[in-house]
Amino acid sequence: DEAADEVIGALRVLARAPLAQARHAIQQKSLSAKLIYLQRTVPTGDLGSSLWLTGRRVDAAYRDHVQGLVTHTYLTDRAWRVATTPGSLGGMGLRTWADTADAAYLASYA
Repeated sequence: DEAADEVIGALRVLARAPLAQARHAIQQKSLSAKLIYLQRTVPTGDLGSSLWLTGRRVDAAYRDHVQGLVTHTYLTDRAWRVATTPGSLGGMGLRTWADTADAAYLASYA
């Protein structure tokens, strides 16, 4: 839970950077590694468990961060699905906890 709080805090600090391109680049190059590490080391648990709730908190903070990249807009659920679609399929390639944590956790044992 501490590691998740650290990532959420880092996303909030990063949101104060003035340039959206810089925020996105830092997030992709630095914070993504922390998110992937969390996904590999923390199982998501059962629906409604504390681990599952931690994943939901991280995803919500991540979505808020991405929302802040474009001012005066609202990121709809459809737009969020496009943002989390792989780049090869026309999306931004953002990875969410809910979509990748279980596979990353299992892959860490291989």
